[in-house]
Amino acid sequence: MCSPPLVGRARERRQLRTAADPGRLVLVAGSAGSGKTRLVQELHEATDTTVLTGHCPPRAEPFPLAPVIEALRGAPIPDGLSPLCGALHALMPEHGDRLPAPLPPATTPADDQHRTYRAFTELLGALGPAVLVVEDVQWIDQTTRDLLHYLTPRLPPTLSLVLTYRPEELPRSFPVAALAALAPATTTHDELTLDPLTPQDLLTLAHGFTATATAEDAHRLHA
Repeated sequence: MCSPPLVGRARERRQLRTAADPGRLVLVAGSAGSGKTRLVQELHEATDTTVLTGHCPPRAEPFPLAPVIEALRGAPIPDGLSPLCGALHALMPEHGDRLPAPLPPATTPADDQHRTYRAFTELLGALGPAVLVVEDVQWIDQTTRDLLHYLTPRLPPTLSLVLTYRPEELPRSFPVAALAALAPATTTHDELTLDPLTPQDLLTLAHGFTATATAEDAHRLHA
């Protein structure tokens, strides 16, 4: 199925495409339906860099690390990972034949969590130039939130991080923009806010589906 046309986002498209360059942190804010996911698809269409995308699910019960596990599900697992990455066996059993041997049980839950965060950071850095996209961060679980707080100050130089979210639904306990202060000095930080489309943009979009759409239709949609 073809993606719908991307209209009215020329500036944001140019900004986002730079996320394919290594060592960038890009925050994409917009209300529901503003086109964040469609904009992020531009990364897949505009670059040969590996783009890994995962979504925070809107669950009443948390699903720890769901977006990162989803993003890495189809990733090519490289050779040469350290034994530490054996900590990911239980989380990514589909890659069991490519990961180092499982680690012995950790002595405490905190130790297990720390090993997991270090292992994800190593694996993401070993993928070569790559972009990790985490969508719908307003629904992020605590464990993934903690991973981002660990990963961002240690962002591998070959990795860029793109986070999309609805600012009106973002928990006060997780100010996403504050992650920029944690990033290494070598990391470039961009913030994109998707404003509502104009009536002319909506008309152009509507013409992608039906030639009979009128300017009056577009104004009604805009209202």
